[in-house]
Amino acid sequence: MVKQPALAAPFTRRALLGRAASVGAAAILLGGCGRSSRHHDAKPPLTGAPSLEVQLLNRSLALKYEAVAAYAAGIPLLSGRPHEAAKHFLDQEISQTGELAGLAKQAGGKPSKPRPTYDLGRPHSGREVLSLLAELERRQLALMLDAIPQLSVGAARAAIGAVLGSDAQHLALLRDLMGLDPIPDAIFAGAAASAASPPATVGVGEGMLIADLAAVELLAIAVYGRVLVSPHLSPRARWLAHRLLGQEHAHLRVLARELHQLGLKLPLAPSGVEAIDAALSNRQVDRKVEDLHNEHDCLDLLLAVESVSEGAYYSALSKLQSPHLLTLAAALLASEGQHEALLGERRVSKNFDQAAPYPYVEGTH
Repeated sequence: MVKQPALAAPFTRRALLGRAASVGAAAILLGGCGRSSRHHDAKPPLTGAPSLEVQLLNRSLALKYEAVAAYAAGIPLLSGRPHEAAKHFLDQEISQTGELAGLAKQAGGKPSKPRPTYDLGRPHSGREVLSLLAELERRQLALMLDAIPQLSVGAARAAIGAVLGSDAQHLALLRDLMGLDPIPDAIFAGAAASAASPPATVGVGEGMLIADLAAVELLAIAVYGRVLVSPHLSPRARWLAHRLLGQEHAHLRVLARELHQLGLKLPLAPSGVEAIDAALSNRQVDRKVEDLHNEHDCLDLLLAVESVSEGAYYSALSKLQSPHLLTLAAALLASEGQHEALLGERRVSKNFDQAAPYPYVEGTH
């Protein structure tokens, strides 16, 4: 028997199922027409794409439909901040069904359709609903991390990475709402295992891309260091910045290992205020590390450098070829997206529309 979440007055089972069905219908419409501003409408159909790619995209789409159904069914059981977060995340999940359906069409396939019903269990509390939603976000991350290195078209890999980054933000914020560690890992477990495995042959061009990603991480570390010596951070913001800096160091270590295996050296880290500001300017950031006059200035600068990091990993997904490097870049894009969401949540007083404003995490590129 297909189960749906337990209901809380004044909602009825019929009304809740009707809401879920209407959301599913909206997702079908989005899947059918795509989104003109996204990748799949900007390029001709990839009629020669292998059927495996369509299958991978449709698996992600099928799980996305399940997440849409879970959010629609769970929202009436939530209140306060969790309710507002879930409504915002639902809008983004629906948008992403259109993106995935469009990619499946571009790959020469037929997008999958949502099922009439989903077995969502019977959560009886808001926390159980959040736990269900977080698990679905985690499953989506794992599925897309597995799919990205198997896609042959760079634009499709980057597009899936942008969706993955958004789902990673949802997961971090949902865990935060449950009082759990929002970012327990600097690199998601599956991706960390892939990165630690013996690498395949990597070309010189890929080595240069990894060196550029390391340069971005070195810039982020330098900026975090300058922000953390500022007297303007509150204790909570300082704790968060310390935590995120630790993960940036973890990102750099894995990139340094990749460079070492290629016989390449780490780029030089920017040293001193002028060098950091010059590096920021070269990355299209118009803020300066000496212009930190309050906590908002500090958080805005960190958000800007996280956007640079996102953009670097997003762009790399369309250019890298080695499967283990693609998995690593996708996982680090997801991590940087989580950093942005947590900094944004702190910056805008837990406003989820601003903490995770976009359904696609592409950063500055």
